[in-house]
Amino acid sequence: PLPKSDTVNVHFGCETELDCNMGVGLHKKHFSDFEFIIIPTTHMHSHLVVTDEDYNSIERRKELYISRLDGLLNQDLPFEKIGIPHFTIPFIAGMIVNPWYQQPNWIDHLKFLDMIEDSEFERVFTKLAKKGAGLELNFVLSHYKTDYEKDCMLRPYRIAKKCGAKFYFGSDGHIPKDFEGVTENHEAIVEALGLLESDKFSPFK
Repeated sequence: PLPKSDTVNVHFGCETELDCNMGVGLHKKHFSDFEFIIIPTTHMHSHLVVTDEDYNSIERRKELYISRLDGLLNQDLPFEKIGIPHFTIPFIAGMIVNPWYQQPNWIDHLKFLDMIEDSEFERVFTKLAKKGAGLELNFVLSHYKTDYEKDCMLRPYRIAKKCGAKFYFGSDGHIPKDFEGVTENHEAIVEALGLLESDKFSPFK
């Protein structure tokens, strides 16, 4: 049984995986067991997701970045309870030698995002909005110091908002310390993107 609280709603969900053959790591018969399922398309630091041939090719990574989301959205899945997590995670630019949460390789990460044309984002985010999936907001805005850095990080989400996508927040918090400053960070992102209640993804009916 899930915990009960007068002030907090607790739901049962999971994060699964999307392999290099576009296979979702959750059998369709088990989708009904969960209220919320997040399926990452950006775990491109993993050889389960990126083949050896593609691993060190920035051009191939750029292609996969869009085509993996595209391919997931083409599947017959209950998107009304599916979220797309950490879409702009630093791992998209390649494996980072130092732990990314201690010494983020922001430059390669932002250069990678800058390579993606607005039209490509518009196409996949329009599809995401029509399918009814949610797009996760999962980054620390204060890590980006200059206007260029902030614009690079916010651009995909601004385009997604224009395309009608709905959003939810994620933290990737693994230990209690990871949740320090989460509320302030989320409020800053809401303000930067001009989000309203109507922009919120609500899988729990």
